[in-house]
Amino acid sequence: MGKSNRNKICFLILCLFVVLFTVLSSIYSDVSSSTPQLSEDYDYNSSWNCTVLDTTYALPSLPTRISVEPGISMTLTNTLPDLSVTGRAIRFRTSNQSVHIYIDGELLYTFDNYHAFLLGDSPGSGWHYVNLPTDASGKTITIVLDTEYKVSAGYISSFSLNDMGTLLFIDVKHNLFSITLCFLTFLIGIVLIAYRLISNPYNFSIHGIGYLGAVAMIVSVWSLIEVMTVSVFYGKLAVMEFLSCMLLMIIPIPMMIFVKRSYYPKIDRLTNIIGILCVCNFTVSLPLQFFHIISLTRIVLSSHLIILFTIISILILSIKDYLQKKNMYSLVLFLSILQMFAFASLDFINYYTSAYTDFSRGFRIGFFIFIVILALHYFYRISELVEKGMKASLYKRMAYEDILTKCKNRAYFENELADAQKKINSMNSIIIITFDLNNLKVTNDKYGHKAGDDLLCACGAVITEAFKPLGTCSRIGGDEFSVIAKNTTTLQVEQCIDRMKDLVNEHNRSNTTELQIAYGFAEWNEMAFKNLESVVSHADMLMYQRKGIMKMNATQ
Repeated sequence: MGKSNRNKICFLILCLFVVLFTVLSSIYSDVSSSTPQLSEDYDYNSSWNCTVLDTTYALPSLPTRISVEPGISMTLTNTLPDLSVTGRAIRFRTSNQSVHIYIDGELLYTFDNYHAFLLGDSPGSGWHYVNLPTDASGKTITIVLDTEYKVSAGYISSFSLNDMGTLLFIDVKHNLFSITLCFLTFLIGIVLIAYRLISNPYNFSIHGIGYLGAVAMIVSVWSLIEVMTVSVFYGKLAVMEFLSCMLLMIIPIPMMIFVKRSYYPKIDRLTNIIGILCVCNFTVSLPLQFFHIISLTRIVLSSHLIILFTIISILILSIKDYLQKKNMYSLVLFLSILQMFAFASLDFINYYTSAYTDFSRGFRIGFFIFIVILALHYFYRISELVEKGMKASLYKRMAYEDILTKCKNRAYFENELADAQKKINSMNSIIIITFDLNNLKVTNDKYGHKAGDDLLCACGAVITEAFKPLGTCSRIGGDEFSVIAKNTTTLQVEQCIDRMKDLVNEHNRSNTTELQIAYGFAEWNEMAFKNLESVVSHADMLMYQRKGIMKMNATQ
């Protein structure tokens, strides 16, 4: 195990102990707390009577849903307790219902959108916080609820009494987990999109991650709206309802693009079908709402069905791919989508059948688990691809690199020569220079093979440095090197040779092993040479002639 891995493990263990000891100390330590001691949230759910048409009956418990047709008013009545004890604010929730509150027959509070511009006929769904008069204790409170929506007809919320600030604080504290989950999901979405933007745009493996981030951000905003306590700080519940419905319409599009780009590139047809369904849903639903024909809330079922169709399609794709190819990536996708589908199904059932108050809780939790699993798995996949890419790059480099001298090898030289031969007519000139290291055997015999290897490395380094402006140095034999210079002149080649001689002299002044490099070069001429191989042969001949002259001079 490397030192870096040991450090990471130690850091993770220390973090675990910090979290563990903090949790244990908070649970078991009996210390004073500076948290405000709030009075309890007074339950006001008993003794309510409900009048529908001419029939009045007692409500045994709240929240509840009674059998009432849309368009039929429900009139709730009760006697207010001592407000000096309970507090002067009442809190309750409505679902697409208009509200009128009376105290002893006097109108106190009205909530309705009256077919506001662009918002259809739904007043929205959310919590209401209403201050009661100081002298309302013991008086009769009457709440009239009206709705034109079948899904909301008969819904009656629970009621609470307390001071306004206390009610708000309690509700935010009660929903803190849900709010935190929304912000964490939104943050993950930002991270994924940012990673996509700063990553290599040509790396197809990360193309889908930005769409996954977009899904996370859309779902988090939608879910935050559905945490009804949050909407009260904005107040315009109809606007929040409108935004919530529109966000639901577009969720399937980035979801399918993510799946297509990250898992199944060939599902163009399915992706297009879901995209067309979403666009049709959007373009048909909005005009119906704008002209007050049918509001988005009434036809939200279409968005629900498209989302379910998208989820089920992904489930089928992933499990089919896993069963056929044993693709573990598909198995992870299937399991993460399956658990989200289970949570979402509970919300759909509650939305259409019960008096449940938070219809996004299950989907919120399921999607958070989904996004965490997919994000971690996605980065794992990318790390795998990066590792494979690094290995491929290493293997490619090794295939064309001389291990000893770090120059290019014979295979690289031959590929470059073949490429130059193909493009020979488009080049101004091609000059091939060959080199040979003198006295390598003498060095090996006198100083050992390590000294000979060092001399070969020095030879390669000198040629590479001197001829860097013209081309790449390749080791084409035991002590032979070559450079292919394209679109250059013999004058430039001679200048590089002079530079090489200077570097050789610098080496010899500071080393006991003497460096001698014989060289020869020849320029392509279609009149003189048949091909570039013959140019290499001619350069070799000139190089060996110079090598012989250098040996003769050394013995004189």
